[in-house]
Amino acid sequence: MPEMQNHESGTISWTDLATTDIEGAKTFYGALFGWEFEPQIFEGELVYTMCTLNGLNVCGLGGTMGEEQPACWNIYTCVENVDATAARITAQGGSIIAGPMDVFESGRMAFIADAQQAMLGLWQPRNHMGAEIMMEPNTFMWAELMTRDPEGSAAFYQGVYGWDIVPDHNNPNYALFVPARDTSGTVYLAGQLAMDDSFSRSIPNHWGVYFQVEDIGAKVRHGVELGGTQEVPPTEIAQGVFAVMQDPQGAFFNLMQPRH
Repeated sequence: MPEMQNHESGTISWTDLATTDIEGAKTFYGALFGWEFEPQIFEGELVYTMCTLNGLNVCGLGGTMGEEQPACWNIYTCVENVDATAARITAQGGSIIAGPMDVFESGRMAFIADAQQAMLGLWQPRNHMGAEIMMEPNTFMWAELMTRDPEGSAAFYQGVYGWDIVPDHNNPNYALFVPARDTSGTVYLAGQLAMDDSFSRSIPNHWGVYFQVEDIGAKVRHGVELGGTQEVPPTEIAQGVFAVMQDPQGAFFNLMQPRH
């Protein structure tokens, strides 16, 4: 799935970095993933930055929503109607953090917290559909919800998007979100990891982002050389090898070298 033509409603369509140091983040991720950066200027002010690979939008980059917000990666789902989805979110026990609001001619968005307080973006596309390339080296490949209430989280997303959830037989603490009533066993929307007592209580429920790489050992070493931190070393799982890193501004992200 190299180049995307569109994103279906109810799928992960975009990710962006909220950071306390835009120039520092550009230096780090540009060197690590080979991204180039296209600033979006409105009335002389920098409002957002597109991160591109070979001229295609990979993800976005912007400032944090206030000095108290730590740097973090955000996940967005594509929706047909942000306002209607926001109404379902509050009906399921979630809350609206920002929006719904128009983003120039690009689309309409909202930022929400689910019933377990994991943050998520909603994106109703207009001129900007979302990621133009995915599941290729140095691009987004997977989103994962880490939660201490897996049953509650599964019920929330089923109520909002109609997602069903199936177990991952390779890991008893892992499950996979799938389209409603899909029986193919081949379409996976995202993952859900149940955090048990082995996880620090300081880790909140949250959505995490994975970027695909070709040589995870080399990529981790390069990330450390650039000022990042290895939080989890390259680790074998059924799907390949993953690692967890933290960028110099404090945002966590995952790397995955898939098994072919």
